[in-house]
Amino acid sequence: KISFRPIYMELSVLIGVPTLHLNNLFMVVCVMHFKSMYPLAVFSLISFTCCVHLLRRSQCTRHQLLADLQKFDLGNAACTHAFDRDFVMSAIARWYGSSKAFTKYVRGALREELAPSINRTGLRPGYIAMLCLSGMSVQAQVCVQHWINGSSPELLLRFVLSNVLSYALLWTYCVARLLLHLSSRFAAPWRCDFLVSLTIGLGIWLMNFIGWVIGQAVAQRGAPQTGGWVLLTSVVSFVILRRSWH
Repeated sequence: KISFRPIYMELSVLIGVPTLHLNNLFMVVCVMHFKSMYPLAVFSLISFTCCVHLLRRSQCTRHQLLADLQKFDLGNAACTHAFDRDFVMSAIARWYGSSKAFTKYVRGALREELAPSINRTGLRPGYIAMLCLSGMSVQAQVCVQHWINGSSPELLLRFVLSNVLSYALLWTYCVARLLLHLSSRFAAPWRCDFLVSLTIGLGIWLMNFIGWVIGQAVAQRGAPQTGGWVLLTSVVSFVILRRSWH
């Protein structure tokens, strides 16, 4: 059976992964050369805003496809050559009986068949790994640097749990899901369209920054704070993961 499967989620991952990887790469550059995080803050806000704008355009075409299927009219279809149109119409008449039956099929059965894949927002494990791998690598590198500097095993363990696991993996997944949700929710063009993308991008930047600050703070505070942070991110990620696949 030949099936039509839209790849809107794959396109979203293709937009989001380079954005996160570039931000993590620029973080390393800032630490090594600028000795300041201010350039990273500016770069992150710009990159997140551009990412949101591209995602909104992608989500807009997804919504438009469902609307087009709902109001499909074979009479509006056109072909470059008359021979092609005659061939297609004869095939439709042979396979579906009439153009009216084909139109009913597209608006009904075909739309219902395609809707789950078009509306799918769950991230597969491979996509989650792609989104989080660079951030986990950066935090692991920082952890190695702490080890070289002679940090205690307890501090290293807290850093791994709070930053590598909770922030770079679980919190990043939650932020990515929020990014996809907001991009879909506000996909329709607005009068000040780029301002909408900037607002969402600023919100995503703040969420990511808050997660980073908490991860750094609890690792220095102690085991109870680290355990609470791990528990919070684990529960939130689990709830989001379950909801996205239902």
